[in-house]
Amino acid sequence: MKKGYADRIMLSHDAVAVWLGRPFTWPEEWKSMVENCYPTYIHKKFIPKMKAAGVTDAQIKTMLVENPRRYFMGI
Repeated sequence: MKKGYADRIMLSHDAVAVWLGRPFTWPEEWKSMVENCYPTYIHKKFIPKMKAAGVTDAQIKTMLVENPRRYFMGI
C-alpha cells in the first residue's frame, strides 16, 4: 500500500457451504486448517487487520469496489 499499489489489488476468497447439493461439514481433523474459511472473513477479520497496519478506508474501497468495477467493465 505504501508504494501505491492499492489500485492493482482485488480482495477475494472462497468458502464451501454446500457440497453435492448438501450442507457441508468439515471433517474434524481439517477444522484447524480452514478456521478462516467463511464468507465474512474479509470484512470481519482481514479489514480490521489492514486498518491496524495503516491501510486507509479509501484504499480499502479501492480494493473492494473500484478495482473490481474497473475489471468487470473492462477498463
